[in-house]
Order: sequence, then structure tokens, then C-alpha cells
Amino acid sequence: MNDRSRPKAAPETPAKTSGLSVSDSTGIGTQLRRRFDASLRCEPLDDGRRDPWTSRRRKSAPNLTIEPFSRYTAEVHGTGAFRVLAAAGVKGMWAHERTTRRPSCWTIPLWSVPAIVDAARRLGGHAEIADAQLGLFE
Repeated sequence: MNDRSRPKAAPETPAKTSGLSVSDSTGIGTQLRRRFDASLRCEPLDDGRRDPWTSRRRKSAPNLTIEPFSRYTAEVHGTGAFRVLAAAGVKGMWAHERTTRRPSCWTIPLWSVPAIVDAARRLGGHAEIADAQLGLFE
């Protein structure tokens, strides 16, 4: 028998898989969405986190400085300001340095200064009032 008369075999192709695996390099965004969706399906850990790879956030004691800005508002500078505002139930407005030509900070109504000071002390922190007029609220 002649080799030329024999039909040639087709080259073998790898079998195609119908689904994607987690290790596929389909993009970082896709993998992050899958990880987030999976963490929502899992039971929370002992410390409340759902994903064991996320780091625990340290909550430092708030250290605030409150100074007057205008007749009706005061500025709140320092660490933990957002957490103190939320604990006091005060709605603050974020003032960006481009609009105020001063460092970025939270602006609050002047009447809410005592609530901010009390909330900072409850959270184990410190609130320093920078003006003598605002010292009336302490």
C-alpha cells in the first residue's frame, strides 16, 4: 500500500471548555467582582469581616480641632472627623481646599459644636476648640 493513497488524519484540537474558571486571566475587574459576590454568599467571620483576605481597619481615637469659619459655621480638622460627625448625628459639608483656599476640612453649623465635642469624648478622643468664643460651648 502506498502512503500517498492513505488519507491524512486531521490534526487534533484541544477540547473547548464551556465555562470559565476563577484562575482565568479575564481581567482584574472580573475577578474582583467574583470575589465580592462570593464574600456576600459566605457567613461572616468572628470579627464581622466576610473576606478573610481583607485587612482589619484600626480605629484610632479621634483628635479634632474645631475653629470658627464664619458667623454660622465652624471647621473641623483632624483624624476621625467623619466618624465623630456620624456619632453626633451632625450633617457636615466637605470643604475642598480649591473652593476655600484653606486646607480641606469638614464644615459644620456653629450650634452643633457641643455635640461634636461630646461625641469625640465618647469615642475616647479629644476635641480642641481653637477660639475663645467657641469655648462657651464646652
